[in-house]
Amino acid sequence: MNKEFAFSYMTAKNSVTLDSYNVLCKMGPFRKKQFPFNNILNYYVFNNQNQYQSLFITYTEESGKTSKVQVFSQFGEQGFNDLVAELNARIPNKSLNHLPEKEAFAAMKVANPKKWGAVVAFLIIFAVITVFFIPSLTHYFDYGFEEVEVQQLNKGDLPSTRNLLLNGQPLYENLEETTTTTRRGSTTTTKKVYIPIVAPEWDYDSDIKVILQFDELSDEEYEAVMSSSEFVGTIRNVWFEGLDQDQIDFFNNEYPDLKVPNDALLFEVTNETHNDSLMFFVWIGINGLMLIIFLIAYFKSKK
Repeated sequence: MNKEFAFSYMTAKNSVTLDSYNVLCKMGPFRKKQFPFNNILNYYVFNNQNQYQSLFITYTEESGKTSKVQVFSQFGEQGFNDLVAELNARIPNKSLNHLPEKEAFAAMKVANPKKWGAVVAFLIIFAVITVFFIPSLTHYFDYGFEEVEVQQLNKGDLPSTRNLLLNGQPLYENLEETTTTTRRGSTTTTKKVYIPIVAPEWDYDSDIKVILQFDELSDEEYEAVMSSSEFVGTIRNVWFEGLDQDQIDFFNNEYPDLKVPNDALLFEVTNETHNDSLMFFVWIGINGLMLIIFLIAYFKSKK
C-alpha cells in the first residue's frame, strides 16, 4: 500500500512516497530519487530555527555505495510531520534524532547546514554582486591603450583594448540628458552630454557609428570639445553598456539629417588611460563588508 506525503518549501512542491519496498522522493518538478526502503541506513530531521525543516535520509545503493537525499519543507507542514511519524513508527531504530545535532551529522557524514549555510549564502551573494560589476571589472582589468582614428571604429575594426586616444571631428548636434534621483529627501541631479564624432571626410549621407559621452559641460568646456580632435576614454560596449534605444531615437528624430544606427558605439571620454578603478574598489568594499558579516554568522554557528 502506497503512502504519499506531500508538503511545500517556498514555491516547490515536494513529496515522499513509501510502500512496502521502495522510497520515492520528489523535490520540485524535476528532481527524483528512488531507492529500496530496506536500504535506509538512518534518517534525521533538521530544524533550522523554526524557519524550515529538512529530512536527511542516508541509504545504500544497489552498487553498495552510500548516498543521501535531503527533502525540504516549510516549518509546520502537516505532510512533513506525518512522514516523520511514519518513519518513526516503521524504523525507529534508524532515527538519529536522539543524538545531539553535531553527532547526528557526523554519523551521516553530512555537513551541518548551520555551519555552511553562511558560506553558501556569501558565495551566492558574491556571485550576484560580481555579475552586476562585470562591465566595470572588464574595464578595470584592461590595461591596454591605443591611438585610433574614428574611421577604424566605423568599419567595425575594434582594437584589442577599449582604452583609446580617439581621433575624429565632433559635431555640434548633441544630446544633454539630465537624471534626477531622490533618496531620503535628498535630491541629486546628474547630467550627461552625448556628441557624435565623425571622420574629417564625413558627410550627411554616411552613418554615425560613434557617440562621445561626457559629464556635464560648461559653455567653455563645450567649445573646447568642439575645437578638439583627440579624446581619451574607453569604449562602453560590455554587456548592458552602450547607448539606450531612446538616445539613438533622439538623434534620428531631432536631427533628421543624422543617421545613427542601433549598433553605434558609445565612447565615454574619461581622460584616463586606465578606467573604472573606483568601481573596482567599490566591488572590493561591498564584498569585503559581506565577507565580514558572513564570517561573524559562520563563527556564531560553530558555537
